[in-house]
Amino acid sequence: MSETFGDKPDESAAGDNWMVAQGLDGDKRVIFRLLGRRPVSVDTEQYRHLISISWPYEPENEAGLPSPEQADRMTLLEARLVPALETSRAAFLAIVATGNGLRQWHWYCRDPDETMTLVNQALADCEPFPVEFSLDDDPQWEAHAQLRGSIGS
Repeated sequence: MSETFGDKPDESAAGDNWMVAQGLDGDKRVIFRLLGRRPVSVDTEQYRHLISISWPYEPENEAGLPSPEQADRMTLLEARLVPALETSRAAFLAIVATGNGLRQWHWYCRDPDETMTLVNQALADCEPFPVEFSLDDDPQWEAHAQLRGSIGS
């Protein structure tokens, strides 16, 4: 990804700017996918809200990971949200964590109401997803920085 990420409205945070790491939650593996760096041209103060989407699932294997069918539905959710939120620059996906019966997506957004409106529009024609939303303030993207620091990058 170039140093000028985000200058064009059609750029996505995804691209090749992702890091993957593993950790443990108890004795279960958790896989983390996170942005390798914050988008350079995005003022984090403007994206101070951290919206987390949590999808609890019953692990169908010893590793604590979702079944292939569950993973496909999770992929559909993300595939719907990334273009809807990032193309409009309403929010940027920064962290995805999967393992031990839970997948979470962490998005930094400008305006939680705007973001939720776009989420509802993007998912309007889908079967409901078993997800929960939470909101925190994180103007310095500390959650992202802490996880990134813990994996040594």
